[in-house]
Formats: sequence, C-alpha cells, structure tokens
Amino acid sequence: MDTDVKSKLYAKTNGKDGGHKIIFSSKTEVEQTDFFDIPDIDTGKLYEYNPEMNLEADEWFYIDLDDEHIQCVEEYTTSAINSVDISPIESSDYSKVVAIYKTFGVDKISFVLEKITNSNRITNRRFLNLFGDHPELIMQQSSIIFSGKVDAYFDGERRIYFKSFSTIRSLFDGIEDYYREATQAEVEEFCTCSILQIADHATDKIGIRSLKRIAAIMADPEINLKDNKFLQKLKAYAHKYPESQLQLENEKIVINNEKDLNAFTMLAGGRYYKSELTGEKMAATSATKLKQSLTD
Repeated sequence: MDTDVKSKLYAKTNGKDGGHKIIFSSKTEVEQTDFFDIPDIDTGKLYEYNPEMNLEADEWFYIDLDDEHIQCVEEYTTSAINSVDISPIESSDYSKVVAIYKTFGVDKISFVLEKITNSNRITNRRFLNLFGDHPELIMQQSSIIFSGKVDAYFDGERRIYFKSFSTIRSLFDGIEDYYREATQAEVEEFCTCSILQIADHATDKIGIRSLKRIAAIMADPEINLKDNKFLQKLKAYAHKYPESQLQLENEKIVINNEKDLNAFTMLAGGRYYKSELTGEKMAATSATKLKQSLTD
C-alpha cells in the first residue's frame, strides 16, 4: 500500500441513528489493514455489467456512473473529505455495521468496500485459545470478522468495480437502476412493435428474466423497434433461426405466451448465432459486446 496516500478506515451503519463512523485514522492504524487495498484488475478480464453473465474467479464487472447516479458513492467520499466531522465507532455501533470501507487520496477520493452481514458478527462467543502451554478461555463481544475481501472498488472518477451486483446493491442508493426490470410503460411501448402479433393475455404476467431483457432492449440505442429497416432485419433473422420456435403469420411474429416473449427478446438481442467452428446453430443465454481492438 502507498503510505504517502492518506487513507482512513470507516464503517457504514444502518438503523435510526445510522451513518458513517471512523475505525482507523492514524497512519500506524491504517497500515495494519494493508491486506485491504485496491485490487489488481486485469483489463482483459473486465466486463461492463451484464446481469445474465457469470464471472470467473479473476474477472470483474464495472459500471460507469452517469451524472444522475454519481451521488450513490458520495456518502463514502464525503466521509473522507469531512473526516473531522465523523465520529469514531463505538461498541454500540457494531451490531449496525453494514460495510467497512477504506478511502485513498485527498482531492480525488477512491475507496474499497467490504459488505458486512450477520455472518460477520460475533456476539457473546467463547473461544478456547489452545496456543501456548496454557489453554485460555476467551470471551468475545461486539466483534466483526473483517476479511478484507473487496466487494466493490470506486476509482475516484466514475467507475465502480465489483464481483456481485446482489452483494453491493443495498450499499449504493440508486444503483439498482443498472439491474432493473422494465417498467409498465416500457412494456407497453415494447408491445407496440409493429411486427408483433400479441395474443390476448399473453403479456399479463411477464417473468423477471423477460422484464430485464425488455429493459435492456429498450435502453440499447442500436435496437430500434420502430425503425423499418431494423424490423426487416429482425424478420429475416427470425426466418434464419426457426430454432427459436417463434411462429410467423402474415410476416408478423406471434406471441402467445411467456415462452414466445422470452424467445423474441433473445431474437431482438441477437442471441442466436452459428458457430464458425462447428457450423451448429447456437443460442447465447447472455451476451457481452466485445471490445474493438486497435487492429480491427
């Protein structure tokens, strides 16, 4: 850890009197947490957040916060900026700690964060210490198991890195917009697509998976369900992949049920493809846009 960078260790607490508390503020104290540091992230194993993608152990997601959502990290960066106004943690706070985080920098504040759950808390536990010649019974109260696992890293600019969205979503107010389901208005707009023939009650109850895909489709500027050229390509795509099991009647795609709706969201998202290696037609359960290389 770069000891020239001013760092402090804080806790975020919840409850009626919840807020932020200082754990360590002196250089000597903070140096004890050198295991809790900015992660070494391989850019080749870094992906823009995709709720349908499963990461390998050494891979990371990221989200670039826009102007509307940058506020979700400000409660953490503000603690570092206004640290003189932050109270030290007390024993009564331990049961309310929901995150431990470490800040770096003075003007541009970055931080790493570990989520704390009930499994991290120790209350009124007895431990038999068997080290040394004389076993000792130790009573432990109001303690937190702090592993130093980085659940989220904010780079001080606009980017949050993380492994699991479900782990961090409760710690950043508003970030759930990046993992959202389509609103009723978006579903209604989606259903006005002119190439769809939707049976009565087919969309009365839409599953979470389809709602997420509809939200992604409606937010993607390259998918325009009102553009005739795009719709012609979409119909040709449906003819090319009858494996989707979508019915076409009078050049319209028939949606009779949730299964059809799910298949259409996969179609609109370009999830069907032919393997260049085997020649087999495939369906991708998740999709991530590849980064364009400089030689392309």
